[in-house]
Amino acid sequence: MTADAHPHPDQTPPSDPGRASRIARISLFALAGVLAVVLILLIWNHQRTIAATTQAAFADADAQVTAAADELDAVFGSAMALTEALADDLSTGALPFDNAAIEERLRAQLDARPDLDGITVAFGPDVFPGADGLHLIYVYRDENGEATAQIGASRYDYTIPAGDEPGAPQTDWYLEPIANGPTWQDPFLAAGAGKVLVEYGAPFFLPDSDGQVAGVVAQDY
Repeated sequence: MTADAHPHPDQTPPSDPGRASRIARISLFALAGVLAVVLILLIWNHQRTIAATTQAAFADADAQVTAAADELDAVFGSAMALTEALADDLSTGALPFDNAAIEERLRAQLDARPDLDGITVAFGPDVFPGADGLHLIYVYRDENGEATAQIGASRYDYTIPAGDEPGAPQTDWYLEPIANGPTWQDPFLAAGAGKVLVEYGAPFFLPDSDGQVAGVVAQDY
């Protein structure tokens, strides 16, 4: 009697190494595919997060810049108006060419503006009543923050062009507003005050004259 070629139902068929290897490869490929999809999703989500964060940062920075610009516009706009109002009052005679009256006005403006470092009303040659030559009224904050006045003849001739040599007086603060009208000067280090200042100047005129320049109002911030 020949042996049955078919295995008995309760017998385990012999293993197929090739089939197991194929299943393992398929499993690895499937796992690799899943990992690739997960990685792509993670990268995409990360890029979206970066883009959203960057956009928010730019929006916040833009808002801060806009707010800062608006604040500067308000500060410097009011500074310009303050200077020009003083020049207008001198030009119309509402503020007379008088030491005491001008000093009082300058002290009041200095007290009202903590960002204001000093105010100068500088008269041209022989313009101020009784003055022989130049005359100025300068109220400024001293090293203790107290308002201090300097009244009388200038210690240098601010009506001559500034020289290029070291130590030459800088006179653009006076000459530029006369030549070009109200104007800002570049920030500069005031050696005596030990601080950086920015200055706005405006010309004023002799009352009841045909536009004859009498001097310059300059305010330091």
